[in-house]
Amino acid sequence: MQEESHIHISSVKRNALVLALFIPAAVFSLVLAISTKNTADNQAAISSLEAQNQPVLGSKAEKEIEVSGTTIWVELAKNDKERSQGLSGRQGLSKNRGLLFVFPKNSSPRFWMKDMLFAIDIVWIKDGKISQINSNILPPEPNTPEKDLDLFLPNDPIDYVLEVAAGTASANLWQVGDEVKNLP
Repeated sequence: MQEESHIHISSVKRNALVLALFIPAAVFSLVLAISTKNTADNQAAISSLEAQNQPVLGSKAEKEIEVSGTTIWVELAKNDKERSQGLSGRQGLSKNRGLLFVFPKNSSPRFWMKDMLFAIDIVWIKDGKISQINSNILPPEPNTPEKDLDLFLPNDPIDYVLEVAAGTASANLWQVGDEVKNLP
């Protein structure tokens, strides 16, 4: 009789151990499945919105501007901190997306590619028109010392700078003198 009691206690302990391991594993699997589905759904929604040239929900897209007839959704860099950060550390930009730097009128800012991971076009804007374009600026080699980074300056004072993925300006046939509408 004592043997049966021992077997019963062992099976109870075994069952408790199985449940103790199974329940957290089941909860983890459920959370992972929901998270993966939400991520896939979000990616599908983002792809769909980008295909329609709409802003990606949940991003920092703040404004739609028009450059020579092309709609560009932009994030705004309005203060020193945002302008200093720029696109540094980002993996890239989607089609018809950009970062618009807002400066006081008649500014002559300096730009560099510090911590940039992809090539860009820099479009300099004065009085609602393109005043200069620097195309296909490549990111620096990893670990390039700051003193060796190229500086990009406007030929004349500007009010705004638009950074877009490299090739955007040429693909849309943008030229100096083209109009930029809906600026903040």
